Amino acid sequence: MTLNLLQKWEIEHRRKIIGELEEAGIEIIIENIPKIIRETSFE
Repeated sequence: MTLNLLQKWEIEHRRKIIGELEEAGIEIIIENIPKIIRETSFE
C-alpha cells in the first residue's frame, strides 16, 4: 500500500495527538470528549 503525502501527514498527526493526550493523562473515551477538545484546540 502506497501512502500519499496527505495520508502520511494524517497518520503522523493522529500519533502526535494521541501521544499528547496520553501525556496529559486523558483516556480516549466518550466521557472525555470535552477534555480532548480542550487539550487539542488552539488557544
